[in-house]
Amino acid sequence: MEDLKNRVDELLENQEYDKALELLTENEMNGETDTWTNSTTGWILGKLGRREEALEYLRKVEGEGEESSWLCCEIGWNLGALGKSKEAVYYLNRAKELGRDDIWINSELGWNMGRLDRNEEAVYYLNRAKELGRDDNWIFEELGWNLGILKKYEEALENLVISEKMKEPDAWTNSQIGWNLGKMDRDEEAVNYLKKAVEQGREDTWVFSTLAWNLGKLDRTEEALEYLLKAKELGRDDEWINSEIGWNYDRIDKYDEAYKYLKKVEDMGRNDAWFFREYGWCIGRLEGDREEEALKYLLKAEELEKADSWLNTEIGWNLGKLGKYTEALERLKKAEEQGDSSKWLYREIAWNLGRAKKPKEALEYLRKAEDKENLTPWICTEFAWNLGKLGETEEAILYLKKAKELGRDDPWVNRELGWNLGKLEKYKEALECLKKAEEMEENSDAWLYREIGWNLGMLDEFEKALEYLRKAEEMEEADDWLNSQIGWNLGEQDKYVEAMIYIERAMKQGRNDSWINGEYGWLLTKLGKHTEALEYLKKAEEDKEKEPSNWLLEQLGDVYKEIGNYDTALEYYKKIEENDSEDSTNLSNIADILTKLGRREEAAEYYKKSKKKNGKVENYSIAANYEKMGDYENAAKYYFKVITEENRRDTWIYKKAGAVFKKIGKYVEALDCYKKAKEFNGKNSSKEIDAEIAWLERKMK
Repeated sequence: MEDLKNRVDELLENQEYDKALELLTENEMNGETDTWTNSTTGWILGKLGRREEALEYLRKVEGEGEESSWLCCEIGWNLGALGKSKEAVYYLNRAKELGRDDIWINSELGWNMGRLDRNEEAVYYLNRAKELGRDDNWIFEELGWNLGILKKYEEALENLVISEKMKEPDAWTNSQIGWNLGKMDRDEEAVNYLKKAVEQGREDTWVFSTLAWNLGKLDRTEEALEYLLKAKELGRDDEWINSEIGWNYDRIDKYDEAYKYLKKVEDMGRNDAWFFREYGWCIGRLEGDREEEALKYLLKAEELEKADSWLNTEIGWNLGKLGKYTEALERLKKAEEQGDSSKWLYREIAWNLGRAKKPKEALEYLRKAEDKENLTPWICTEFAWNLGKLGETEEAILYLKKAKELGRDDPWVNRELGWNLGKLEKYKEALECLKKAEEMEENSDAWLYREIGWNLGMLDEFEKALEYLRKAEEMEEADDWLNSQIGWNLGEQDKYVEAMIYIERAMKQGRNDSWINGEYGWLLTKLGKHTEALEYLKKAEEDKEKEPSNWLLEQLGDVYKEIGNYDTALEYYKKIEENDSEDSTNLSNIADILTKLGRREEAAEYYKKSKKKNGKVENYSIAANYEKMGDYENAAKYYFKVITEENRRDTWIYKKAGAVFKKIGKYVEALDCYKKAKEFNGKNSSKEIDAEIAWLERKMK
């Protein structure tokens, strides 16, 4: 046996483990075994990595009642190598109890404690090994790894950097340094180290996942997705990786892709606040009006944690899209109270305030969100929309035009611009915009047809106006406004009976303002119903919401004139004169009334005043007044001015001129006028004109 020991020791000294094992095996086969041969065989098998066999022999020694620190260390070492760290720790601690307290045993205890997630104890033993003199890269790597697990990232990094300096760092070391840097939010550095690890050949789910996590934090989303998908290809398919893939797809607005992965996470059972927030966010941005579904998950997140500013803004955003503006504003303003002062939040609050019909407040928030150096079409249109609601039409137009300059030229902006221009009585410009909106739209709505119709009416294009207003009427049940507009345009085309039908409809629908009563009264006058007309015109005058317009005063004056109440008619015409002393038509009306009242000299003065203001209408009025006064010479003079200076050419004026020329004995001039009256009258020439021509021809023979 002694000879065997010497030969084995010699072989072990030369590290010829296989030959030593052959001798010991041969000896065992001869039935010559003892504690020494079993111990040595176990030790050699451990050296050769044959751990299970090693333990078999070492257990034999243990079974013989042998207990030493050496044996406990050997058993512990092999158990640890087999991943049986719990059993390994038992034996290693037993060895310590038996007196062993060197570098090796503390290192081994530290290593196994780390694999049992007993990291605090691992650090203790590893530091003990350092105290005893261990100073290699392994000890610093192990310390770094365990300290990182304990979230002591700075200490971990210190140890790993020491290891890095001791040797050319391998993929593992670079991975660990990168991981800890990432935990310290030093993401750029983390990515550099992790990519080094990949270049060195590390290509597993851990490194790809960690690299992707850091890239995501740097908003390098496309790269992050590349590594996440690589990790997934290698088999990682847990909640975390599917959540991260979904999160990153959300960041690049690929919501359908994101949804696929987040749905899978839901199916896996993830139910924490982060997931519900992210899932709700994603669903809210899918097509198909899924705000209710989004809110379900966002509110689940709120059940699990107090809503912060982000969650309140997201809930508010979805509520706003559902038209629940008051609820949305509660959430968004809560986010503001929680410290969110972003321009995005101010824009969202403004948007909801506008839809809640609070344009003044909306503008306050828009001004907070406004970046005058970098205006966007969106903020310009929102400014315009709210300004329009407040009647700040000119400023609204400026913002709308700015939006167009910045590239927004869609139906909405053209509609809004047309609407505002119309309010400023810029009807032609308004129509250009509204017609452009119509051209852009595949199917226009009633609102647009109403607006086009209204502006056309203001331009006296009544027939075209009616065409559009009728289109609106076909698309929706006509309200009081539409019925009023149709009625007004019909009236302007002398279709008084049909006009009244529409005006009456509007009145039955509740419209009872100065305009509608005035319009109805005017239509009644056209139908010769002056007494009834007066009732409605007086109602219009008495409207407390609005001062009587000159148009209304004129209608009242005309009605009183028709019923022979010239004094009252004169009062109304005089009121118009107070408002507008240069209204030539009104001055002529005053002159006519004064004539009827026998106040001819005053009448002549008003005719002269009217002539100074407008040389067309008033020549006729002056002529008519002189005719009524019996001053036919002057009447003939002014009728001739109407024909020659104003270039008026019609049957009526030639008849009037012919009549006064006849009365003053200027038969040549009279005959010429009557012949021209006949010429203009054409086939409709009256017997009256023919008779006058015949009489004058006989008189001149």
